[in-house]
Amino acid sequence: MKVDAVALIDVLKNEKEAYQELLDLAQTETELIIEGNVEGLLDVVRATEHLMFAVRDLEDRRLALIYKGSDLNFPQQPVNLSLVTKTFDAQIANEVRLLKDKILSIVKDLSETNQTNTGLLKRKISYADFMLGLLFPDDNPTYGNKPNPQSSYPKLFDGRA
Repeated sequence: MKVDAVALIDVLKNEKEAYQELLDLAQTETELIIEGNVEGLLDVVRATEHLMFAVRDLEDRRLALIYKGSDLNFPQQPVNLSLVTKTFDAQIANEVRLLKDKILSIVKDLSETNQTNTGLLKRKISYADFMLGLLFPDDNPTYGNKPNPQSSYPKLFDGRA
């Protein structure tokens, strides 16, 4: 197995930078969600989408380098970065391991930030649904109708008010 170590390190550095930019965008997204800045949020979503395509291309390049350097086109055992680093000298293998660890750390932080953003968005949407339910109730309570306590939307006032 002969993998181009210099090209692999270059791709890993670019991947690390791209993931760091995604993390920065996700953190900006958190701030925008809290502020309720929809226009800014749309810009961040577009930038994130663009970066996701770049990350996908970098991952494809990394995999192509690894599989190109492997002995078989379809290896019996999966070829991964840890297996490839065994063929490098100690200094290059250490650099690849450090880059891999940094990428994994950034991806973990990105995942946590995205989970936070998901929770914030769900709360914002729930609040907006609640407010819309107050302004435009689904049912039209009259004096003859009984209140519906099993309604999917919480009501500030029920039919008895």
